[in-house]
Amino acid sequence: MGDDTIEVVPRPVTSSAKTAKGKKRKHASPTVIIHQKKDAENGEDDTIWDVEVTPEPPSKKRTKRVSSSAAKKQRNAPESTTNGTHEAEAETEAEVEVEVEAQPEGELDTSKPSAVFKPVRRKNWTVSLALPGSFIANVSTLVQKTILAGRIARTCATFCIDEIVIFDDDPPTIPDKVSPKYRPKGSKKTKQEILESIEPDDQPFQNPDQFLHHVLAYAEAPPYLKDSLFPRHPNLGQAGVLPSLDMPHHMRADEWCRFREGVALDKSEVASFSESSNANYTPKSKSKSSKSKTAALKEFTYVYCGLPFPVKVPGLKQPGERLSVRFTNADPPPSWPNLSQAEVENLEIIVADELDSRPEAEGWYWGYTVRRANSLSAVYTECPYKGTPCSCETDCDHRGGYSFAIATSERGVPLSSIMPENLQPPPPTSKRTASSKSKSPSRPRASTPEPELLPPTFTHLLIVIGGVSGLEPAVAADSVLVSKAGLTKETAHQAFDYWVNLVPGQGSRTIRTEEAVDYACCLLKEYVDSQWDARGL
Repeated sequence: MGDDTIEVVPRPVTSSAKTAKGKKRKHASPTVIIHQKKDAENGEDDTIWDVEVTPEPPSKKRTKRVSSSAAKKQRNAPESTTNGTHEAEAETEAEVEVEVEAQPEGELDTSKPSAVFKPVRRKNWTVSLALPGSFIANVSTLVQKTILAGRIARTCATFCIDEIVIFDDDPPTIPDKVSPKYRPKGSKKTKQEILESIEPDDQPFQNPDQFLHHVLAYAEAPPYLKDSLFPRHPNLGQAGVLPSLDMPHHMRADEWCRFREGVALDKSEVASFSESSNANYTPKSKSKSSKSKTAALKEFTYVYCGLPFPVKVPGLKQPGERLSVRFTNADPPPSWPNLSQAEVENLEIIVADELDSRPEAEGWYWGYTVRRANSLSAVYTECPYKGTPCSCETDCDHRGGYSFAIATSERGVPLSSIMPENLQPPPPTSKRTASSKSKSPSRPRASTPEPELLPPTFTHLLIVIGGVSGLEPAVAADSVLVSKAGLTKETAHQAFDYWVNLVPGQGSRTIRTEEAVDYACCLLKEYVDSQWDARGL
């Protein structure tokens, strides 16, 4: 008896469509024709049986229209048949309906963001970003300036930058945009004194460093604190175009977290707050438990942290001071988020001013800080981390302040060339590359020293981005770097530990400052994230 072969040939089926009379046809199930062949043996003729099989209609399926030849390939049918008629039928381009399993409803919900920051463990390092405010002066309208500032804020929030430093990249020169009324002839005021005398209405266009500092600080604050911390100001005239940073400390009204950002209130603000937010709030009427707590807390401060009513924290705080508060109980109250006045006042809260009690101690990214520096050298000399005990390994030569600085320039080495060995891209191993190297004639090459690799770990990383003219003029204009180190434009790279090119072979003549911030944060993310494994965390 001969070998049996089975072939599946798709047959055109009717689809749900309107007929000439306007009536709808019902969707027909596809019919599968099975051809079974028996080879002739002992003089027997070849026999072919056509078996029609109508599969049961599957539930919740969608159809995809393809050609019969494509359907044949999908079903792994043989390329040739023993019957010429069936072979011709299989190669026709008649449309058939191939049923594909539809995705179950409710399996993937993309209506809400899923990449919500979740703390895992404490992070023992920081990342700082330094850039000049002069690039803001390169655009003419307040809307454009605000959009640029918002882009910097958004990038820093996305990549968990801890500190933003805005430095003056040309300290000796007073910009031409500064009005003559602020710099009269014969005046002996320094540039910083002149800039500080600029009135609020003129700051967006005549003091770019202060404008950028103001907008970045505003964008970082939680939405429920912006009105309390930032009065109306011309720098914030177009704050409505700023993107939402949506950082972990930007709490929703019904979102619970053990930590919150708040602002200290005085007695008059507590009364006004109660009248505007909840007419039933009466701070003078207290329950027995509230009275006992008040007696225990002889000195306390009302703090607004986004809850229905202000909370009470121990100690006296300056009104208007921004505070980080920590709830003693990590779980939300039973009636959350609908808390009564008594429940809010009875919450056990402390001010998270100690390092071990802050959100960062539990692994939270809690926004960035913003500071100004009058020169590039002041970025180092005014480092807030100076004197901080080193948390690196015992053999680390960390001397306090920033561990090292990575500066960007089109004249630097590729960033990939200084990555640690475990992050280096693998060398090319293709045969074409090997053969081309063997056949190419040897040419004498200048000996270039191998760039120093980044250390496996760091405590405080500093990334320095240049302005419109780059970092070289900023180094040459810094009196400290010139007088003490003797640096010039040609030796500007000596002011930093690493001098890198973010985009080798760039297609555009220039890389804008805001673009360089994006590229630097993105390209260094793998190195920053490798700190977890490098420290064994």
